[in-house]
Amino acid sequence: MDTADCILTRKSVRAYKATPVPKALLTKILNEAKRSPSCANTQPWEFAVFGGEVMEEMRKAYRERFLSGGEAKPEIPYPFNAWPEPYLSRRMALSKGQHQLLGIDSNNKEQVQQFWLRGYSFFGAPNGIIIYIGDNLPTWSVLDVGIILQSILLLAHNYGLGCCAQLQMVAYPDIIRKLINIPASKKIVVGLSIGYPDEKDIINKSVTERLALGEMVTWHGI
Repeated sequence: MDTADCILTRKSVRAYKATPVPKALLTKILNEAKRSPSCANTQPWEFAVFGGEVMEEMRKAYRERFLSGGEAKPEIPYPFNAWPEPYLSRRMALSKGQHQLLGIDSNNKEQVQQFWLRGYSFFGAPNGIIIYIGDNLPTWSVLDVGIILQSILLLAHNYGLGCCAQLQMVAYPDIIRKLINIPASKKIVVGLSIGYPDEKDIINKSVTERLALGEMVTWHGI
């Protein structure tokens, strides 16, 4: 698929088949993604790729922590309470659309909790990737992570996989560090679920809208 088609048809996948992604394919994706640009070619990103028993242990621990009321403590704070308008409304529109698609009553706490559990279960993905950087690096290095994250998302889509970049996957760094040997000198930035999309699950019918170009672009001297 060409680059434009890949960008235009990619979407966040929130339901997966149980089939694990072959290690050779994960290796190929990361090997190609590492050609992504970074500030001054610093290449600050590091990856922990997991599946199998580690994935199941992490999924179980995350579900238990969430259901017990455990506070999420990501090493880069959640943005949810920091978004002003109109950004907050865009986020709420996403949640509302997903609730409607799944038949969830947004006022029903149990239904909403089950919805959140899908995320804390990594949407049933067979594999996951945690991206982290040195904790002594500047903000620009987080931008670099965003660049290579997009490369991974597009490459995965190109090879018939689905992904969802997830804040929820890095909600409990202590659980991650217990199961995956990430040094304390590293900052856990973001995670992504990855696997073969379950196209029969209605949640994967969700397609988000984008603003008109005129709402985000100004032209000067052109």
